[in-house]
Amino acid sequence: MPNVRAGVPNVPGGAIVEIARLAPVFRPLVGLSLAFRQPSLINVGGETKIEFNENVPLRNQAAVVNTVTGASAIQEFLENSEWVSQSGNPVVYAVHLRKKPLAGVTAKSVIIQVARGDQTVPNPTSTAIIRAGDLAGNTTLFRNDLAFAANSAVPKNPHVFLTNLAVPSAAPFAVAGQRQIATFFASDGAVVVDPDEAAPFFETPVKLPLPEDLGFIP
Repeated sequence: MPNVRAGVPNVPGGAIVEIARLAPVFRPLVGLSLAFRQPSLINVGGETKIEFNENVPLRNQAAVVNTVTGASAIQEFLENSEWVSQSGNPVVYAVHLRKKPLAGVTAKSVIIQVARGDQTVPNPTSTAIIRAGDLAGNTTLFRNDLAFAANSAVPKNPHVFLTNLAVPSAAPFAVAGQRQIATFFASDGAVVVDPDEAAPFFETPVKLPLPEDLGFIP
């Protein structure tokens, strides 16, 4: 929108089918979609009857030889699902934030806040947006892995780190992330601070290479 000058997307990701495929909490929904196909595309089943193996490596992993029965059909289903949802995929629009603004729209001041090991919107779906928009220099990474290593009371899933004020171990990180946003907006998108300054729990900007693996804390 032309009149929006600055914004802070927090833990964004895309495409939605990739979020669902990689996030443990949403993966069963993909399984249900596969199970209700005619014929069913479920190739594992398991105790839940909806477990599946798509045999798709992450972006930072080596290519694999597809020897899994039924995986090719699941891969085609996933690709078609992603393609048909492109009009609502934030990855598609990321390039227009700064790199290639649309006609009549200025480049936006933006901070992308991402949490390491996010189990709800997994890191590879966030980095897809960052890479598409060339936004690494505008990205802040909350290192939940380091926070958890320092204090095991920190939640393993950092997806709601920005609003986790009710959890004593996580509240300082929520306040720090909110302070970054408040400072950014108060300056009309001109000032980007490191939420915890010299401490190691936030990277502003994110240190390369981007986290292309899942990084879940078991």
